[in-house]
Amino acid sequence: GANAFVGRWRLRCTDGPAGTLSLLRDGDVELRSEAGELLGTGVAPWTYRQREKGASTVLVRFSVDVAGGEWDVLYFTGAVDAEGGPGRRLEGSLSTG
Repeated sequence: GANAFVGRWRLRCTDGPAGTLSLLRDGDVELRSEAGELLGTGVAPWTYRQREKGASTVLVRFSVDVAGGEWDVLYFTGAVDAEGGPGRRLEGSLSTG
């Protein structure tokens, strides 16, 4: 469930912001720069879909309002392997709106 993705993640994009993404237990999302400056917060609580029986992937969606940036609002859709251990990765795609 949510324990697979709640926590801190390093955000790297081909074309977009970079920093630390925090998915908090209360449903909020924060994006901070490498220096710790708050760049954006969640527009709405993150959502996820439980993994299906026999699968290990949890699907995750969230949006972040990036203050003062050229990206406006970032929408993320992706997945994480709930059984991936400490090396697991939250991977997906970002779009802007």
